[in-house]
Amino acid sequence: MSILDTFFKALWAVILFAYAIIIFRSCGKRSYDHAMHKYPCEPIPGRQIEARNLLITRRTEGGFFMKRIISLILCLAMLTGLSAVAFAEEPVTLKVMFYTNALTKDFNNVAFIQNMAKEANVNLEIEQISSGWDEIKSTLLASGDIPDLIIGKDAIMNSDIAQFKELFADMSGLIDEYAPNIRTAFNAHPEMEYLALSEDGGIYGLPKYQRYWPKTYLRQMMNVQWLKNLNLEVPTTLDELYNVLLAFKENDANGDGDPNNEIPFDFARRRLSVIVSDGQKTQMITKGAVEEILGISTMVDYQGNVSPITNAIKENIKKITKDLNKQGLRVVAVCQKNNLEKTSEFTVSDEKNMVLIGFIGFLDPPKESAKSSIEKLNKNGIRVIVLTGDNVEVTKCICDKVGIKSPQIVIGSQIDKLQDIAVKRLLKKTNIFAKLSPIQKARIVRLLRNTGNVVGYMGDGINDSPSLINSDVGISVDTAVDIAKESADIILLEKDLHVLLDGVKEGRHTYANLMKYIKLAASFNFGEVMSVIIASVILPFLPETPIQLLVEGLLYDFGQLTLPLDNVDEEYLKKPKKFDVKSLKNFMLFMGPLSSCFDLIVFALVWFTYDIHEPAIFQTIWFIYSIVSNLVGMHVIRTAKIPFKESHASKAVYFSSISICIIAMIIPFTFIGRAIGLTALAAKDFLVIIGVPILYCFVAVIAKKIYIKKYGEWI
Repeated sequence: MSILDTFFKALWAVILFAYAIIIFRSCGKRSYDHAMHKYPCEPIPGRQIEARNLLITRRTEGGFFMKRIISLILCLAMLTGLSAVAFAEEPVTLKVMFYTNALTKDFNNVAFIQNMAKEANVNLEIEQISSGWDEIKSTLLASGDIPDLIIGKDAIMNSDIAQFKELFADMSGLIDEYAPNIRTAFNAHPEMEYLALSEDGGIYGLPKYQRYWPKTYLRQMMNVQWLKNLNLEVPTTLDELYNVLLAFKENDANGDGDPNNEIPFDFARRRLSVIVSDGQKTQMITKGAVEEILGISTMVDYQGNVSPITNAIKENIKKITKDLNKQGLRVVAVCQKNNLEKTSEFTVSDEKNMVLIGFIGFLDPPKESAKSSIEKLNKNGIRVIVLTGDNVEVTKCICDKVGIKSPQIVIGSQIDKLQDIAVKRLLKKTNIFAKLSPIQKARIVRLLRNTGNVVGYMGDGINDSPSLINSDVGISVDTAVDIAKESADIILLEKDLHVLLDGVKEGRHTYANLMKYIKLAASFNFGEVMSVIIASVILPFLPETPIQLLVEGLLYDFGQLTLPLDNVDEEYLKKPKKFDVKSLKNFMLFMGPLSSCFDLIVFALVWFTYDIHEPAIFQTIWFIYSIVSNLVGMHVIRTAKIPFKESHASKAVYFSSISICIIAMIIPFTFIGRAIGLTALAAKDFLVIIGVPILYCFVAVIAKKIYIKKYGEWI
């Protein structure tokens, strides 16, 4: 390394260090002020602090590593920690483990975290855990093979730190030196520091300041009809939320005239209760899933006789229910109880000692077109996965009817026992999941996205809203509940899966034509720029004047305006595509120089063969040739097949390209051509203008086959 190189590197280091200090002290404080004071709302009582959301392990102790960690912490607190990385030429890799719930977005796809890591000059290896944390934690602590950071609510408890103290780094002596904004937060909110302190006085983890936001970051799921019945608005503050919930409790939210007669349905209980009264007696009537109703029933009313439910009766009911389920019927059981001890303030605890009345079977057959639609979706590279709350028998019956196959049917209770990595493996071969809760559905959707899939979720119920939110494309129908329609990106007016297939094909059609334009413009512009640069160096004059280039580009753009209306090869529509920058680069570097070679052939023919040294004639030939060759090349590039033979463009594309070519040939003979420096050409000049593009077409088809063989794709 030379002395000069050393000098400049040292100078650069000093500049970076000074800049880091400025950013560290100014931007960091501003970020804290933003986080703490932009929204001056009162915290939720009893919910101000969630202790130890971030833990630092001893893997990162010492020197720059600890500074880097502090920088990352500051970034997590809306701060920047550039002072720690000023001299690092290579970023440090940190292993981070997030303990989250199933609805949390994948942190690898969160732009804030990626920007945070970039500012702190670290590479984050993120592992996200949403289930089985206690088992995973025990293994990690026992083995001592722990990540650099552990982030999550109550991920590590005081007992863990006391038992495995040697695994965690004490930050109490580092905060004052490297994290002034955290110190400021501790001073402003002493309870934060109190919760961060361990029994030995050390700080091994940092808490999160939790306050109520004016507009919560979580979606409020609330019965809109109840709000309308009580003339209430959707709450936006904690006080408003409290008043709404109180109104729901004390007033007739469902509008049936009795404010104390319902225990709403929830997905954990899988049942709903109402209380009715005729003025003489009060009765509770409960409906729900058969298993849940049997769980709260101690008696059965059969042929007018009320008797205790025996195990034999329960097994017989389950057998009848299973037989109905196999026929595709959803079964709902009903029970009741009289002579209630109270007349108001009913709760879930009152759902006990019920008398089973009977059960009802509902048939919701799939549409006749469903099977053919699913077959077509599969043929077009779209995998159909069923996520349902129905039991296994009903699900299997419906799936058999619509042609959805799976080597096994997995239920929600099995999912809860598996870690994310095991569920991901399961998703590779399983297409049917039954008895799922809304949280379990959302978890599967998230894991499908994490494995590189583009996920469209279709649902119409309240239980579908978390999955609709977490999917890439949420799809619902116009008859769905309000919360489902609000959570969806697309609302279908026609209940037919054919609509989805049509939408997918239209999307792929649009994408294909978009890629045609991008690759066409990238390759031809690259080639033409190369040609103009080379010609400008060799020729004693410019091959084209600026005004001629502008007019040429304008005409060429008009010729491409019809590309959105172009036909797309059927084979292209059968598989999903993803935008790939590398593919665009390869295409540009492969096809661009090819077009440039033919440009240079034209230069040579005009200059040497035709012996044309007159700038106006040379520029006119080049002007017309550029437009014709690009539009002819458009027909080559628009398809992976042989143009004009195996694949034909739309009538609009043919019309626009032919029309613009004719206009380009006519312009030099008009006053417009003369105004921009063009001149009339002889008939022989058009041999070059037409002949070379035709030759280019043949060579480009051969080059296309070579490219496809090498890269396995075209558009």
